[in-house]
Amino acid sequence: MRKLLAVIVLTLIPSLASAQEGYAGVQFGAGFLSGLVAAPVSAQVGFEVAPMIDVRADLGFYLTGTGIQFGANGLGKFDLASATPVTAYGGGGPRVLLDSNGGGAVFGLGGLGGAEYMLTDQVGVFGEGGFDVFFAGLAVSIFKLGAGANFHF
Repeated sequence: MRKLLAVIVLTLIPSLASAQEGYAGVQFGAGFLSGLVAAPVSAQVGFEVAPMIDVRADLGFYLTGTGIQFGANGLGKFDLASATPVTAYGGGGPRVLLDSNGGGAVFGLGGLGGAEYMLTDQVGVFGEGGFDVFFAGLAVSIFKLGAGANFHF
């Protein structure tokens, strides 16, 4: 796991150093796993690495005791209309779930999509949906819905 995290960080460093715009935010939501409902709370930080392309790192905590999740995403963005402050986005990337029940680290992949509405030049609110698939012997899927806010810097 340490090697994977080191590779992710080393891959992102050149992109982050040249980033033009960034944001940090929080998200609350619900996750659905085999009939169980989880309550994820997450923090995220993202940087624009090219026009309309972001990289974003997420750290999530499941309040229902499932564990802690790390994620890295590549996101493509597009404006829904030139006259509105709404930007849609979608993408995905690798995930690591640290099981709080002693199950260790589980690796997976995830995808997400959403839209952000800019309230001011620096503050936006967003809604997001996504899925994660973890490979722990069998593939385990978690579907998520959430809402949150970002501060752009």
